[in-house]
Amino acid sequence: MRLVFNGAHPAVSQVNKYADFLANEVSTILGKKVRPVYPSFWIDLPGYELPPHVDVDSFEHAVQIFIGKDEQVRNSSGTSVYLDYDTPLFDICYKE
Repeated sequence: MRLVFNGAHPAVSQVNKYADFLANEVSTILGKKVRPVYPSFWIDLPGYELPPHVDVDSFEHAVQIFIGKDEQVRNSSGTSVYLDYDTPLFDICYKE
């Protein structure tokens, strides 16, 4: 099971404002409009697996930050990028 945070919190508002600031800074540097992508927060409970899938095409790049220090997080967190549904391209493992 995956639990997704859909609520409002002052910390999330601050992160979103910072994303706006960074997008404006990068737009100035590149001379090209950059649109911020706001963060999503969720927790994957033990046993949750996500099969290979296509992410939405509304962004070119994404960053995932894994939070936690227990052994389960260290051993199971990360993401894999596939060339197609059957061909792994590379893995990005959890690092402390």
